[in-house]
Parts: sequence; C-alpha cells; structure tokens
Amino acid sequence: MPLEGNADMIVWRQAVDTELRLAAQWEESWGFLREQNAKDDAKRQKVVLPKLSDTKGYGSVAGAPAASKDSSHDLPVSTPRLFLARHGRGLVAGRRYAPREEVFRDRPLVALQHIFSQRMTSCCAACMAPVGSFRDLLQQILRNAGCTLESFGVDSHNLLGHPCLRGLAAVPCDTEGCKALFCSERCRVEEVSRGAHRLLCCELHGDSSRMRSWTCFKSLARNHSENLLLAASALSWAVCQVLYWDMPVRRAVAELMVCQNERWEQMPWCRQPYRRRVVRESWTLLKQVLYPAGTAFDIDLLLNEEVYSRLLGEFELVNANIEFGHPFQAALAQEALLPLSDALRRAGVWQAVAKVMSCQHEDPLCSVGDDAPTQEDLPVVLGIGLARRIALMNHSCRPNCEIDYSNNGTAIVVALRELRTGEELTISYVDEQSLPVRRRRRALRMRYGFHCYCSRCSTERLQRRRIHRQALRRKFSGPQ
Repeated sequence: MPLEGNADMIVWRQAVDTELRLAAQWEESWGFLREQNAKDDAKRQKVVLPKLSDTKGYGSVAGAPAASKDSSHDLPVSTPRLFLARHGRGLVAGRRYAPREEVFRDRPLVALQHIFSQRMTSCCAACMAPVGSFRDLLQQILRNAGCTLESFGVDSHNLLGHPCLRGLAAVPCDTEGCKALFCSERCRVEEVSRGAHRLLCCELHGDSSRMRSWTCFKSLARNHSENLLLAASALSWAVCQVLYWDMPVRRAVAELMVCQNERWEQMPWCRQPYRRRVVRESWTLLKQVLYPAGTAFDIDLLLNEEVYSRLLGEFELVNANIEFGHPFQAALAQEALLPLSDALRRAGVWQAVAKVMSCQHEDPLCSVGDDAPTQEDLPVVLGIGLARRIALMNHSCRPNCEIDYSNNGTAIVVALRELRTGEELTISYVDEQSLPVRRRRRALRMRYGFHCYCSRCSTERLQRRRIHRQALRRKFSGPQ
C-alpha cells in the first residue's frame, strides 16, 4: 500500500508538522544536547549508561564524568533569531555586526568525513579535528602509494618531532576491532554515551547478525551515496536520545527534519526507479541494525522508511560542505621548519604526496620519478554535515555572510559586510562570483527547485534585456 494512502502516516505527518511549528518558536530548539544542564546529565549518566562489566565496548564510560560544554564547539557569539518570511524560514541578526566579525558557530548534528579524505587524513569521529602527528600524516598518505618515509630516507629527520608538528594525540575507541579515533577523551565519552557511535559500534559488538547487516549497509552506501551513511548516523543519534536520554520521539523527529522536503526518490531531476531501489534495500539493512530499538514506545514514528527517505531528501538540499586546511600547513610555513620542507622536497616526498592527492599513484604508467605537481600542500579535510542553523539560512546572489571552518567540523558564519539588527542573514548556494545570471538561476532551479529574485539577479536580468533590445533595435533599424 502506498504510504500516501496510509492513515497512520497522515497522522504522523500532522504530528511532525505540529512539532516543527513548535520548534520554530523555541529559541534554543536546535540541539537537545545543549538544552541539558551538566547537573542533570551527571545524574542520568549514573542511571542509563551500561556498567563496565556489561560490555567491553564501553570501557570507562560508565564511571566517566558528564561531557563538559565547550563554547568553541556549540555556542554562537550571538544567537540569531528565527523568522518566517514569504520565501520560507530564515535567520536574522540579533545585533549589529562589523565586516568579518563572527556571527555564530554551528556544530553539525551529524557529520561525515568523505571516504577519500579518510584515506588521506585521520580525523576525530566526533568533531572532525585532525589527529596524529605530522609524521603519522605523511605515513598515512604515502601508504596509499605503497611507500613510507623510510623509502625516501627522511624518517630520521630531527624536525619531524618538532612540537608544532605533534598534533592532537589520537584516542582510540575501546571497542575491539573499531578503527574510530577521537581527539580527546571528552569527545570519546560524548560519542559512545550519547552519539551515533553508541549504537553503530559499541552495541553492535558481539552481535554477528547486526554487524553483518551494518557491513552490507556500508558497502551499499559506498557504491551509491555517502548520504546513506550520514542518514544512518542521524537516525542512530535520534534513537540514542530516545532510548537513553528521555527525548520524546516526536521531538527527535523534529530535531532531524529541519526542512520540509520530498522523499529522496521523488525529488526533481533524479532517476526515481534507481533511488527507490536504493532506499528500499538500504532501509531493509538499517532496520536490522537498529532492530533492538523497535521495542521503545512510539519508536515507529521515527524508524520508518518515510522518515529515512525524507531525511535523505533533506541532506540533498541543505547539507553543509565541510572543507578546511590541515593545521600542519600553517606550521610548515614557520621559518624554523623550512629546513624540513626543503629536505622533503629534495627527497621527493612532496612529489609523491602530490601524486597521491591527484590519484596519479593509481596509474601504473606513472612513477614517483615522473613529472608531477610538486606543491608543498597537504590534503584538505573534506566532509558533509547537517548544520541546522545554517540549513535555515536563505540564498542570495549578494550574500552578506560566508561560512568558514577552523581545524574541525564546526561551521563559523562570518559577516561579509556590516549587518544591521534584524537584517536577514544570507549565504550563496552557488558560485555567485563567476557564474552569469542565467547559469546561476538555472543551477538554483535544477539543484534546489526555486527561482532566484534577489536584487542582483533582478538587476542583471534587466541589464540583459536592455542590451538585447538595443541589439534588436540596431539590427532592424538598419543604417540611417
């Protein structure tokens, strides 16, 4: 039976719509984690967290203190206000801002490092901060080409151990066989107690059937879309809040459904039969992974194919592209470390790194000695995430804000010019600098499904029409 004809699904949609309207009125409805105070967290943690003897995967979580709050991760400088406009919801400035001033920060609810980026750089599974030393980074990159620093004879260079190149010490997950790394014990405790990692790693340990389903799901996601993995993380996070942290199921749905959108397979300009098959196959596997959660009251409002598909559709529209340079890139520019860069260049390390980054190492006709780009650049960290405040920012071809990142996955919204109190905060969804008006409007229509009528588009369209009319007038008027 189609979902659209199901009476229960109609009731579910009405409930979600009501919850979303309520969420729009809550000034701090953007994160359940931020709404809990540390005292309540400490009390609940003693009750709901498994004991050390229950499962090896949790390690010392049961006796660990509640995760402390870090303003650099979650809290905005001045929380922008939500408003309803004719073109949808949006954010407005809560006060005046100077050019290049930070407006707010938005840590994604869930984030995922791209698979290729994972091969280049090890990052924290919680906040995406790079972990490990400069030596570890080079070894990881070079292993993609089947070589190491020892192959180039520079593994014993004394500057490889410089304090500026030590980086953040990697904290491994306690679960046997898990390869996830964290930048600190705080991040590890937070993820294995109230993050997606609790369900997708710690609770899967020892359950061969669910582990097999999760392995098949990850393989399917790698073949079709990384957004499937992000959706699995988002649903696992929501289930964790419902089961262990007393979040109402309807609130969990509202936390995920930032925007009202179509199902993934019903979005315009997509191959519907192909996406319908992917949704069906992936949801069948994910249901088996999250099966124990099926005993919770009203959990079907959250764990159903409708929510899963609409979550994928939301990711298609509002996901934030995470991109930031490796912190070691700035450190290598220091005068004290220039001898190290010179030694790596003479040994051919930078050339090998450049070939790995450009995937030339996969060509059997290319060798390290061939001509190749030799920029002394380290790979940037790339990923995607659901940043819910940023997801509410509308588009303008003359944006007044831009999004930056600084050494982790937390987005930093910066003012491009002076902002007045109450002025709408906008960003550009496309490359507004290089694309002409027709290509910008076409990209927005095909990718996001709307026509742009911002001041810049309106002005440029009028200019194009004026030029076109003048050309026609000259063509048909002829010589006087």
